[in-house]
Amino acid sequence: MRAMLLHGRHRNARTRHGQNICGLRGGASNMAVIHFSSRHYPRADRLEASSSAYAAMAQVELIPRDTAWFHLDARIRLLPGVSIARVRCSPMRVRRGPAQVADGNDDVVFLINTAPRDRWVSMLRQRGEFLCGLGEACVVARDIPGYIESRYRTHGLLSVSFSRASLTPLLREHAAEPGRRLPAGPSLSLLRNYALSMLAPKDIGEPDPVRSAAHLHDLATLVLGGQRDAQQRAMDRGLRAARLRAIKADLAAHARYGDLSLDWLAGRHGVSPSYVRVLFNCEGTSFTDYLLELRLQRVFAQLSNPRYARHSISTIVYDAGFNNLSWFYRAFKRRYGLTPGDVRER
Repeated sequence: MRAMLLHGRHRNARTRHGQNICGLRGGASNMAVIHFSSRHYPRADRLEASSSAYAAMAQVELIPRDTAWFHLDARIRLLPGVSIARVRCSPMRVRRGPAQVADGNDDVVFLINTAPRDRWVSMLRQRGEFLCGLGEACVVARDIPGYIESRYRTHGLLSVSFSRASLTPLLREHAAEPGRRLPAGPSLSLLRNYALSMLAPKDIGEPDPVRSAAHLHDLATLVLGGQRDAQQRAMDRGLRAARLRAIKADLAAHARYGDLSLDWLAGRHGVSPSYVRVLFNCEGTSFTDYLLELRLQRVFAQLSNPRYARHSISTIVYDAGFNNLSWFYRAFKRRYGLTPGDVRER
C-alpha cells in the first residue's frame, strides 16, 4: 500500500476548471518540496480536485467520511530511492486496491502517526487490521492491497517510502516484513524528525539529496534491524546526521533566547555537550559560531524588512538573543562588512 504518498510519478492533471494541478507547488527536478492543498478550491470541488490531482498521482482512492467537510493538505519531497509525504486531512479511508497495486510499485513504506490525539487503522490484505497511536508506525508494502483510515478527527500521517531494491539488502532477513507495527522509540523518532526536516528546510539549509537519502536509509536500518555492516554504518553516519539536523532545527527555533546554552541543548537531545561539539566540528564550524550566524541572519533580515522600520536597532538585536550591543556591532560588521544602520538605509 502506498498510503497518500507520491513516488515520482507526475501527471499533467487538469481539473474541470482548466487549471494545472492546483495547490501543487515546486517540482521534483530540483528536489523541491511539492505542496498540494484542497483548500485552494471551492468547497464543493475539493474532493474532485484531490482525486483528479493528488490521488491520481499517488495511486490511491480517497473515501471521505463526510464529503461536505473534506480537506487534504500534503507536502512531498522526492529523493533518490526515497519519497517523503506529510499529509493532514479530514477523516477518511485512503485505499490502495488491486487497480492501484497494478502499477508494479513494491516500495517498503513507513506510515508514522503524527496526529496529536487520534489513532488510525491500517489494514493489509491477509495481514488484518491494527491500530497506530501517536508516534507509532507501521510497515507496509505497496504491492499488497490495503487501506489506512482515520475515523474521528483530523488525520496526521508521515509516509516515508523506500525503494525495496535499495533498502532490503541493508536489513536482516524478514526485517521489512509488511504488517509490522513499530512502537514509538528513539530510532523511530529520529527517522520521523529527519524526514520532517526535509519538508521544512528553510531554517536549517536545503538538504543534499544524495546524502539525505543515504541518511534516511541508515535510520530505517536502525529502526528495522540491519545487517552487521549496515547497522554499524548507520550508527556512524545516519544517526550522527539525524542528531545534527535535529539540533540545528532546535537552534533555529530557540536562537532568539539569550540564555540558550550548550548544556541545555545537549540535555534536550539526550547527548553530552562534548558530543554536540564534535558534531559541529565535523561540519567545519562550532556550536558558538553556528548560533552566532543564526542570530546575525535574524537581525539582518529584520533590518532589511520594512515591517520592522519602527523597531529600534537595539530592540531587534536583543530580540535576536544578543545581550551585548558593542560585541554585536563588531560581529555584525565583521560578518557583513556593513553597520546595522547601513543595512537599514539601503
